[in-house]
Amino acid sequence: MNIEIDLHTHTLANPHAYSTMYENLMEAKAKGLKGIAVTDHGPDMEDSPHFWHFNCIRGIPKQAYGLKILKGIEANIINKDGKIDARPPFINKLDFVIVSYHPPVYNPKTPEELEEAYLNALDNPYVKIIGHLDRGPFEIDYEKVILKAKEKNVAVELNKHSLSLSADYRGRVIKIAQICNRLKVPVTIDSDAHFCSEVGNVGIVFDLLEEINFDKTLILNTDINKTFKFLNIQED
Repeated sequence: MNIEIDLHTHTLANPHAYSTMYENLMEAKAKGLKGIAVTDHGPDMEDSPHFWHFNCIRGIPKQAYGLKILKGIEANIINKDGKIDARPPFINKLDFVIVSYHPPVYNPKTPEELEEAYLNALDNPYVKIIGHLDRGPFEIDYEKVILKAKEKNVAVELNKHSLSLSADYRGRVIKIAQICNRLKVPVTIDSDAHFCSEVGNVGIVFDLLEEINFDKTLILNTDINKTFKFLNIQED
């Protein structure tokens, strides 16, 4: 089993990523994917693209080189009220929003503050995926956040990059996956690629899901049509 669309990739529009969108597309094509999303970091991250990068994002075609392309953003949570840095007027030009925590943008002092920030961010109707929920300076009540995601019809990402960072994050990913499995919450499996060779490279996540007997029907992006339906994206 593999994904048909990678929903979390970065380009060198973020200086801490190192490949062009074209290079990412070619890698996705070479690996047999049917689509890719471009989801560069929101503008409040220090080295993120300028506001106009997102405001002009409709210039990216819906299809190129035999691949379907989704235009998204990895928006940053910026405070405990759940405010994010995907804003009008460009937010309604995006196909979807991933919401994530990144310490350079927001530095909660307690687990409760971070938990509150996630819960409030999930009230934003543009948010469709929670990115790498496992990250952060401390663990939170993942079940409470995942239950809110289920209520709001938001998917939970299982992030390949997290499994490469530390054993601690791996343990958190397992907990999150087990909760999603038990509560029947849809998930996405994404690379979070910051270099083109990582696009679609998510086998390590599938190996983990095999270990915990995860229900594969909960994975959205093993089927591109299922993904588009969940994100409420009309295909031309």
